[in-house]
Amino acid sequence: MLKLMKYEFQKQMFSKVIITIILGVLAGFFTLVTILGKKDASEAAIGIMVGVMAIAIFYVALECMVVFEKDLNTKQSYMLFLVPQSSKSILGAKMIAAILQILFTMLIFTVVIGACSTAYLLKYEGMKEIFDTIRRLAEEIFAIKIDFGFLLQSSAQIFVLWVFMVMLGIFIITVLNTVLNGNKLISLLTFISYFVLLFVVGKGEDLMYGHGLSEAVEEIMCYVYYGIVDLILFFSTSWLMEKKLSV
Repeated sequence: MLKLMKYEFQKQMFSKVIITIILGVLAGFFTLVTILGKKDASEAAIGIMVGVMAIAIFYVALECMVVFEKDLNTKQSYMLFLVPQSSKSILGAKMIAAILQILFTMLIFTVVIGACSTAYLLKYEGMKEIFDTIRRLAEEIFAIKIDFGFLLQSSAQIFVLWVFMVMLGIFIITVLNTVLNGNKLISLLTFISYFVLLFVVGKGEDLMYGHGLSEAVEEIMCYVYYGIVDLILFFSTSWLMEKKLSV
């Protein structure tokens, strides 16, 4: 499985290099304007980095699904699905590689944004006001009232939703390639099916609420719900890959 994961990383390494370069340019711009004492430009640079982080996370998820579809529809798949590994190992390697990539993306942006925010605060505010200023900057950027507990909870929700969205996309691509192998309508049907199933699963999530339970319990129920859905999608996809998929 480690070799399969290495193969997945190599296929998607170029985009990570581009993301890192963009982040480096933004960090360099922040450093320059901070040294020059341009406070508004420094704040704008941090805001742009936060926006680029959101785009990068979305792109990493999309790229994982696009790469999987290429594996099914190009000669690359012929080699991938003929390796002496089970379909669960192949799919598991893809998902682990995808999860590690999103964690890497989140980590590198968090570290750089955190370092830039700290440098900004040290220059303009002073260390004792760090947390209040970070909160104020976040509120100004997103025009919402937040606290650090909310930020941590939101990060967990984004990660759980990201894993589900990738797994759902891979499942739909596998199903349609099984049923409509080579059909030109696969891309359109994938797009439509994705949002239909996303809506259906979202309605299932709504059933977790309104039972008079505490907010924390409802949150845990949602995590468990998406975990079960992910497992169903994973084993269904691996079964299709092994028994029905023609590559």
